Amino acid sequence: MGALLRKFMLVSTIALLASASTMAIGIALTASISGGGSLSVDGAQHFQTIDGFGVNVNSASWHNGELRPALDLLVDQLGATIFRVVIDNADWEDPNDNDDAHTFDEPFYTGVYTTPKFEALWSTMAYLNQKGITHNLMLNIMGPVATWMGGSQIHAAIEDEWVEMLASLVYYARTVRGLQFGLLSPMNEPDWDGYEGPQVDQFQYVRLMQKLSQKLDGLGLSAIRLVGPDTASVDAGVQAYFPEMLANATLMAKLSHFGLHNYAGNTAGADEAIKRSAFPTKNFWMTEVSNLWDALPEIAQGATATLVWDAYDSVYNHAILAGRGTTPPNDAGNGPALLAYDARTGIYTPRKAFYEHVQLFKYVEPGALRIAATASNDALAVVAFQHPQTNRVTIVGRNSGSGDLTIDGSLANLPPIASLQFSITDVSADAQRLTDIPVSGNTFTLTVSPGATFTLTTASAEPPSPEPPSPEPPMPGCSQTGASALWGRSTSEASGLPGARLTLRGPNSCLDTATTSGSGLYRFVGLGLGSYTLTPEAQGCTFTPTYQTLEITGRFTWVPFHASCP
Repeated sequence: MGALLRKFMLVSTIALLASASTMAIGIALTASISGGGSLSVDGAQHFQTIDGFGVNVNSASWHNGELRPALDLLVDQLGATIFRVVIDNADWEDPNDNDDAHTFDEPFYTGVYTTPKFEALWSTMAYLNQKGITHNLMLNIMGPVATWMGGSQIHAAIEDEWVEMLASLVYYARTVRGLQFGLLSPMNEPDWDGYEGPQVDQFQYVRLMQKLSQKLDGLGLSAIRLVGPDTASVDAGVQAYFPEMLANATLMAKLSHFGLHNYAGNTAGADEAIKRSAFPTKNFWMTEVSNLWDALPEIAQGATATLVWDAYDSVYNHAILAGRGTTPPNDAGNGPALLAYDARTGIYTPRKAFYEHVQLFKYVEPGALRIAATASNDALAVVAFQHPQTNRVTIVGRNSGSGDLTIDGSLANLPPIASLQFSITDVSADAQRLTDIPVSGNTFTLTVSPGATFTLTTASAEPPSPEPPSPEPPMPGCSQTGASALWGRSTSEASGLPGARLTLRGPNSCLDTATTSGSGLYRFVGLGLGSYTLTPEAQGCTFTPTYQTLEITGRFTWVPFHASCP
């Protein structure tokens, strides 16, 4: 996504943003910004379930492992649970591997996929696997294709060759390199300039995605699910691409999430368009957005995930082709990347935006349910969440005004709350924990500094407890005296799958089981570090993936499963 595009999108969507985001958040606008206002949170009004929050990362920055500390920061301190890993350009099959678009020339592809460009991709993905990022690891392809395929477009006669190329990439990653990832974003911004990705209209896009879906399933890669169309324009995505996608049953069976890009807080009514379709349980992710103040209204408009562009300063090949040079960053958004990169030292350093996103990423875990939040001052943008298993309430907001904002808050239809933990990022603080805010009679008062992003929450970041309780584990159990937790959610369609049995095998031949709660959640606690295998089962259901191998390296590891249950 280039700077010129962002400028265009900001101008073209500013009027929509002024009305759409405000209506979705439920703010009652006042005539002018004052130094105070009210905030009402109502746990009886439920909206979307959050899938997680994440970032875009450029695999070209691997640099023989120099990227590892940056990925550590993004997982361990930011709390990102979704990673869109980019490879570009999409021109690696040049010349054609053979004259048969339905048969891989394996020696040819092996030669391609062992070049430094792809070794950087495999290393980035493998390291994220080690960090516990698996099912929500998304492989994304950017940039134009080879000239013989069409360059800035895809020739109709070459479509099967493009499908073969993409399928060979996924096949090699899964079967040869053994990488764990659940999502594929096959192209980038097909409605734009031919540099971000080939120009593909909605009709060709659906045709290509159907062919790709069938090819992947034929190769035994049915666990890989698609995200798209990842259009530069949310209006084009919702009004043109969505209807064609929704009309194709093969594609919809393969689609995990709709994906859209916007840098001005606008989703173009994506949530409503999906809900009134034949697939109302599908959801959408904003797979590119820079600033938290744009992400908040997009969440308020129904997005179940937002992904920051970009995680760190880097150099993209498609941006070089577009004339943006070779000095990082050469494809910045309308806000800086979360991590600054010093090319002299190879060191990554968090920027202020990193800590602003910590206020959301760290405290709103996957599975949280957005609830109603209504503010009376247009300087305050706010969203609120409640986790259905822990009853944890979290409020994330931002004061866009130029002065202190005193907020009189009220809580309704929520469990009793004695106090709220308060953390803030402003000009002088970076995700700093301040004195807890007392709650009396379901009301509270706090003052927020100008330009500050803040979080109010009822508890520290702990994983949810499943209901009903897990059965007694066989001996020897994996859950002993360690400090790590493994948790996740099993779903069927877009709903939680209760009663599924999870079997965990790990170090020293340990064996544990857990049963998913009514909302599909499960948990293992007290785990030590090391390698584990997790296998789900439920009567009459087929799971994708059928099992997951994972490396527990930190305090929390999130592993979801999806099941098809006739």
